[in-house]
Amino acid sequence: MEIVAFCCHNSNISATRKSKDTSIKVSLLPCSSKIEVGHLLSTFESGADGVMVIGCQGGKCQFVDGSVLAKGRVLYTKRLLNEIGLGEEKIEFFTLSNGEGFLEAVEIMKERV
Repeated sequence: MEIVAFCCHNSNISATRKSKDTSIKVSLLPCSSKIEVGHLLSTFESGADGVMVIGCQGGKCQFVDGSVLAKGRVLYTKRLLNEIGLGEEKIEFFTLSNGEGFLEAVEIMKERV
């Protein structure tokens, strides 16, 4: 099982550095809004079983609407995954504060995929 987590660097995902779970691959982004639908889809094409996008909590994005844009792209990708028969449960958008809840979010994704 492989889960890819695209994380805003401002979400402080320091807990990932301590995790010994080799099924999680973390990719830090300058802002979660930098993720594009095509990149999310290509992550599945490359063999990922699940994808997480981690953004800042509302009002805390240094780029103002970054999390809103990223969440919209994840929702659109969910629709596409349903259309091609993979299912929307394989991708999710999470908002975390200071990385708190990251490991719990990973467990949610593991249960889904």
